[in-house]
Amino acid sequence: MPSYGPELIQTMRAVLDEAISKIPVEQVTPAIKAHLAEFILKAAAEGQTSYDGLLASASDQIQTILSMVS
Repeated sequence: MPSYGPELIQTMRAVLDEAISKIPVEQVTPAIKAHLAEFILKAAAEGQTSYDGLLASASDQIQTILSMVS
């Protein structure tokens, strides 16, 4: 299991917050947030550590996640 430093964890949290803000508030659920966090963690595990890169990875998955839970 990968280990992440405090700076990367802070970056991943900020990315999650921004990605969630792109979803209409009435559609945000704990499941949606968990799915997005999972994609962010996966991207980080694959070596993507920049804010913009992680945000792009999460943003690319928003429609997929919304269709899975609706």
